[in-house]
Amino acid sequence: VEWDDYFDWATDNNIHPDVVGFLTASKQDLYTFDTKSSSRAFATPRSWSFVSELLADNDVDADTLADLVAGSIGEGLGIKFMAHRLTMCLYYMQNFHCFFQLFYRCLPSNLTRFNASIPNEIFSRRLHPVSPIL
Repeated sequence: VEWDDYFDWATDNNIHPDVVGFLTASKQDLYTFDTKSSSRAFATPRSWSFVSELLADNDVDADTLADLVAGSIGEGLGIKFMAHRLTMCLYYMQNFHCFFQLFYRCLPSNLTRFNASIPNEIFSRRLHPVSPIL
């Protein structure tokens, strides 16, 4: 399976953005079958689709999700994928105020009636970007 073909299919079929984002950064992890490995789980486009479905299920707790992902694509790759998700989540949480600042400043003044309630320090803070650990 070629990455470009999978990417087109994944975006057309609503594969979870975390799966597409991870595989965009780690294209070699799309298909990881190794005849010399004793592991019964390995990554294929089908198993990544299953991971996407698992991520969409909000009834699964984090530990169970990590176990199910590892069972779908292999333990090592499952850990790598879940670490990527956590890193991206922390990155976006840390930089949420930057998004809020940009969004707020783009609103027309007649929509910002709560302007006085927004503390000035929100607009003066700057955070250092976090590099993803892969």
